[in-house]
Amino acid sequence: MTDNDVIEIIEDGVPLDAILSKEAEKEIHEAISITLESFKKTRWTPVSESLPEPWESVLITFSRKYGNLTADHAVGIGSWDGSNGWYFEEIEGYTDRLTVEAWMNLPESYKGE
Repeated sequence: MTDNDVIEIIEDGVPLDAILSKEAEKEIHEAISITLESFKKTRWTPVSESLPEPWESVLITFSRKYGNLTADHAVGIGSWDGSNGWYFEEIEGYTDRLTVEAWMNLPESYKGE
């Protein structure tokens, strides 16, 4: 099932009184499963809820205070090292001045259609 198939099934919906063939029912369940997995991959996860796999690059939302500069709810790419803290890729190193609030998986690379 392609992404366009999933979008079409979700957008078109199914009339509540429809009698579905087994094949149509299977396609709807598959589209819902794909949508749910996609949603799970693209939602922010608070660090209080869970952490990514160690050294997996993820989007992070963070706050940082450095001198007179303050970044609230900024977004960057970082990774959790599994024990000591967050490695912030934009500054190529660990930072104890960075308060990571949530993380999200990076999207898959575009591969064309």
